[in-house]
Amino acid sequence: MGAAGHDKQAILTRLLDGEILPAVCARSNGETVWLVDQAALPEGIRGGR
Repeated sequence: MGAAGHDKQAILTRLLDGEILPAVCARSNGETVWLVDQAALPEGIRGGR
């Protein structure tokens, strides 16, 4: 799954805060990997630049 760009920050914040959204229902037969660029990361979990 992927999230890129500042416009994805709000929805990713809601998802990580535990809100029940369709993305929470995503399942795989193995590990689910999220690819998220720096701009989409919520403020509280941003790393250094």
